[in-house]
Amino acid sequence: MLAACGSTTGPRILAPLMASSPHDTTAPRRASRADRTTAAVAAATIVVTGSALGLWLRADSGRPGSPFPALQQLDLLYLDEPAPAYDALGFSPGEPGLLLVCPDACPAPAVDAQVRRSGDPAVARAYGLLTSDGRVGPGYALIDGEGHVRYRTFDAQAAAHGEEIAVLLGGLR
Repeated sequence: MLAACGSTTGPRILAPLMASSPHDTTAPRRASRADRTTAAVAAATIVVTGSALGLWLRADSGRPGSPFPALQQLDLLYLDEPAPAYDALGFSPGEPGLLLVCPDACPAPAVDAQVRRSGDPAVARAYGLLTSDGRVGPGYALIDGEGHVRYRTFDAQAAAHGEEIAVLLGGLR
């Protein structure tokens, strides 16, 4: 059809697709064994990687909640696990709490919640508030009334951020 229109490039472009004559010298090259092996390895890699990713996303970690357990993790803490040292720190169930983690007696913000302070490196480590050089905080963690950590951050001026902390604690009620 292209030849009928006077095109001389058309038949050469379409020749590999139309190679049906035994006398046609423009027949497409047959894939070599190396080409077929490379394609098979690439396909197998895609299948194995996709399967592994699918299994990981569907993995049941034994924790309720998010369909993707990895998304339930808050740094080093899982959102459905009890707060570390909850009872030892003197928290009572039923009311949210604020744990200030600081090396010295740091001032607490004026909030309507249970407030506890700790300068213990073991508590700081358990809450992910131990710095990379081994210093304690400063920072705080918010714990809901059921005893689960819901927020944790380093903050040297927690007392100055009382309004923000009060809003976050309000969401835990």
